[in-house]
Amino acid sequence: MKIVKFLVSFILVLAAFFVKAQNTLWLTNGKKIEIGEYKFANKDFITYKSLKNKSKSIETYEVFSLIENNGNEIVVYKQDTTYQGAFSILEMRAFVQGQTDANKNFKSPLITAGGIVLAGASSVVINPVFIILVSGAYCTTIGLTKTSEKKLTIPLEYKNNEHYLLGYKKECKHKRIKSAILGSGIGLVVGFTTFALINKN
Repeated sequence: MKIVKFLVSFILVLAAFFVKAQNTLWLTNGKKIEIGEYKFANKDFITYKSLKNKSKSIETYEVFSLIENNGNEIVVYKQDTTYQGAFSILEMRAFVQGQTDANKNFKSPLITAGGIVLAGASSVVINPVFIILVSGAYCTTIGLTKTSEKKLTIPLEYKNNEHYLLGYKKECKHKRIKSAILGSGIGLVVGFTTFALINKN
């Protein structure tokens, strides 16, 4: 029994060590990638080990910052001073944080459901050849429409931060389009299958 307890404790300590030893790449699209050891190969690339110990690399322009396992943050992003509209580091941080939060908090199940119903029903009622156009129109419409302000979960400290809101809304739009594509894809499969079964009989 003591041996079992010792092994369990050892495994937990070992797991905690590896979790603590992870570094994090915070990308300019708001996503975070947990990594192992890393190094700046040059000014354009960061090479690193994935958590599966595979060697990988990423271009520095894709990375906002690198957060080390001790909490130290290395800001990789550099403002392009040759471009008048380029964000400062503080502005970019807010923009990236908005994308991160939207990716975590924003959901659009009704858009997925709408794609399934529209594509699925159309595949049965209309000639399947035209369904791709219908699905494309649905996805385009979703992409062109704005997310309702009521569906946005914005922290109080960012309510008036235009760069945070820009990042948040950009990610919401991206997720809405992905949901529309996913729903349409599922609807097409279901619709074509139903169409084939009906015509077979």
